[in-house]
Amino acid sequence: MKNRIIYLLVSLWLTSFSPFLLVAQHHDNIWLMSTPNGGVEVNFSSGEPEVFAIDIPLIFMHSSITMSNDEGEMIFYTNSCRIHDSSFSLMQNGNGLNPGNIYDQYCNAASADTWGYPQIGQGVISLPVPYAKNDYYVVHKPIDNFYDDEGGLVGIWSFELLYSRIIMNENVGYGAVVDKNVVIDIDTLATGNLAANKHANGEDWWVLLPTKYTNEINIYYVDSAGIGQFDSQFIGLAEGNSIGGAGQSIFSPDGKLYLRYNSIQGLSIFDFDRQTGILSNFRNYPIPIEEEIGWPDGGVGMSPNSRYVYVSDVLNIYQYDLEAQNVAASRVHIAEMHNDDNFVIHPNAYNFQLGPDCKLYVFNNSGISHHVIHSPNNPGQSCDFEQGALEMPYPVFRDQPYFPHYRLGPLGDEGSPCAEPLVSNVEPVEPVATDAVTLSPNPTYGPLRVEAKNGGIVSIRVIDGFGRVVQTRSWPNSASPQRNIDLSTLHAGVYNCEVTTKNGEVSVERIIIQ
Repeated sequence: MKNRIIYLLVSLWLTSFSPFLLVAQHHDNIWLMSTPNGGVEVNFSSGEPEVFAIDIPLIFMHSSITMSNDEGEMIFYTNSCRIHDSSFSLMQNGNGLNPGNIYDQYCNAASADTWGYPQIGQGVISLPVPYAKNDYYVVHKPIDNFYDDEGGLVGIWSFELLYSRIIMNENVGYGAVVDKNVVIDIDTLATGNLAANKHANGEDWWVLLPTKYTNEINIYYVDSAGIGQFDSQFIGLAEGNSIGGAGQSIFSPDGKLYLRYNSIQGLSIFDFDRQTGILSNFRNYPIPIEEEIGWPDGGVGMSPNSRYVYVSDVLNIYQYDLEAQNVAASRVHIAEMHNDDNFVIHPNAYNFQLGPDCKLYVFNNSGISHHVIHSPNNPGQSCDFEQGALEMPYPVFRDQPYFPHYRLGPLGDEGSPCAEPLVSNVEPVEPVATDAVTLSPNPTYGPLRVEAKNGGIVSIRVIDGFGRVVQTRSWPNSASPQRNIDLSTLHAGVYNCEVTTKNGEVSVERIIIQ
């Protein structure tokens, strides 16, 4: 209780007197996915998702995150086994997350080439350290298998919640893990289901994690000093063994609601106080008997205006209207997953993720594409669901990233969950003379130094022979005349390097990658 009082006094002071400076906060600008088939980058810099095939030396499985800085540049990613930096190399001190039997079996053995950390979705999240521009927390938790005396699997548990801290100013800007596997809590915790929400001051964070077999929800407070347990509440429904951590937990874009869903217990909604971290007003909307499917898998997402809730039972998607007089009766069927192309694995719908473009993405657990709700603020069929709208270069497997609402502001100035495009794709600019920039070394095996003669560089695009943008870097808030980028993930060949300076000049130079 003493810690709780201190937290409240500090947060009230920050909310009342500390100015809130809204910065770009494009931390969710790039989504990486990785399977044995190859790596995928989904880049939202243009305001729309652009998908590229890239080489990623880690395999992801559910429990992965990608973090970009305020300007939308990818700075690190993890598969919950290890952390890699923006050069796609192991970050300094980035090995050995989540030590234990599962780590030894899946991260540090031959299976590491085909598996990531095998935790059900949302087993790891990344948060900017409040008031520390270049520092980040990675919140993660190990799991373990438990067997009976005859060797039969009894269940999967998580007994620890951990965090690691990254300082990006270390190691010449590539970052270093300075604190690793720091224990936040020891408890019988649900697998997956980590969810984060901005504090009322717009800087600190709350992290919620249900416990296993009870209806207790643990509440953690995140500030610049670290992460600690703030409180816990017995509220809502207990997760039985039949649930097994399946389903999804999220916060609404406006931060006022905490939502949980699985396809056995249905949709649970709680009010959430961003100032005190307290849950209240629990209500549950069970699945209609005629629509019960008998398994717990599924996900939950929410429209940018925080009015419409979408849920999936793997093969169907439904919508609820929270402003309806009878919310349960507002449930409408949006889509059924079809297999018109006769894929070996039937297309499905699992977790949801609100994109920087304010479209709602629905992850296909195993397939060649993900699904998109183009207008999630609209009721019923006018939400414009499109199956398979986000095509991948090859099949992806159990890789569903989770991003909290990074752009949520303080109380009274919440702002929009949508992000402004970082790169204009509307009005192409004619390039000036190609001698305005120099590239070195050229040819290169990957590292490239770009120098501009006529001003600071604000963006670089690398374009292949087919006219496709294969890499984009932008620095909208700074303008240095020298930039270092890494092209080692691109295939050997000839590319055009398009450089834009602060005064609007665009130069193009040819670069050879060996």
